[in-house]
Amino acid sequence: MNTRLVDSLVQIIESLTLEERIFLQQRLSSQPIQVTVGVCGGQPRIRNTRIPVWTLVAFRQQGADEEELLRNYPTLTHDDLKAA
Repeated sequence: MNTRLVDSLVQIIESLTLEERIFLQQRLSSQPIQVTVGVCGGQPRIRNTRIPVWTLVAFRQQGADEEELLRNYPTLTHDDLKAA
């Protein structure tokens, strides 16, 4: 782990204005694939959900098309599926 990098990032984040912090949070939460310790076992997941990427990949390997996945996971978008 690069602790100096992490320390530098913490220092930068702490120096942000409230508006900049909000913008940063929006940018981070809009990433289509997220990895968060403690959510989905730390496995990659679709943004702001608990849907692991591997689940969608497995369904595709079993023959599910995009429309079927969107019916089964109505909170997902076409862009989410492209990212997965």
